[in-house]
Amino acid sequence: MNESPLIYDFPEQYEAAFAFRDIAAETDFLELCIRQFSDAPTRRILEIACGSAPHAGELVTRGYQFVGVDMNPRMLRYALSKWRDLPRRLRLIKGDLAEFSLDKPVDFAFVMVGSLLLTGEDHLQRHFEAMSRALRPGGLYFLDSCIHFQDPLSLHGDGQYEWSEGETRFKSSCQVRMIDDAQRVYEERWTMDIDRGDRRQRYNMIERNLAIRPEEFREFIAARTDFEFVGWWRDWDLAQPIEDYDDVVRPVAIVRRRTDR
Repeated sequence: MNESPLIYDFPEQYEAAFAFRDIAAETDFLELCIRQFSDAPTRRILEIACGSAPHAGELVTRGYQFVGVDMNPRMLRYALSKWRDLPRRLRLIKGDLAEFSLDKPVDFAFVMVGSLLLTGEDHLQRHFEAMSRALRPGGLYFLDSCIHFQDPLSLHGDGQYEWSEGETRFKSSCQVRMIDDAQRVYEERWTMDIDRGDRRQRYNMIERNLAIRPEEFREFIAARTDFEFVGWWRDWDLAQPIEDYDDVVRPVAIVRRRTDR
């Protein structure tokens, strides 16, 4: 087996590893949240840490403009190539999630599968300053799996998962360790084996992130004058608001840019 490269530098393989997601259904849910909770007409949508921008096609087809921000130029080049046949309603920007800037504000923003990777509290503050500039008053910010209702160590553990997509088999393993307990910073080491029958490759990814606990997130939003808390739900289901923190699967949280600032 070859030396393990970083999977995020190989967009096609990274995208294949997440091929189990139902992008159309996820887009339906984003639109449902917009209809129920947004106070802004929604035409222009931003994805933070967009990677290969898997939702861009669905969103543009449904009439929205799509803006994506990501730090990895390989991902952005891949996304541009993949969506080259879209109308001119797609814009991709290379930038840090706390330092990007847009030519004009968006009406809705989202970040998927826990991709809000933060180095600490200051990074979180600077990210929301950037979001305040980027998001139109009344617009929503949708966060998927970014709030840690459970300890990251107990949530991930040393779990291994295997699945298949057609002829390709995947094996994923994850190890998590706390780097700085006082600052709530942890490290996640993810290994992905992709077996296509005649070729097998191992990829890895090492990420450090801030564990955002629910009480602290509520306090953080309440202390701001530019955002208000809307709600959070289990498993992408608005019929399942989170009222206790046991067995929370793929939580989504929504905040709204205040209109009175």
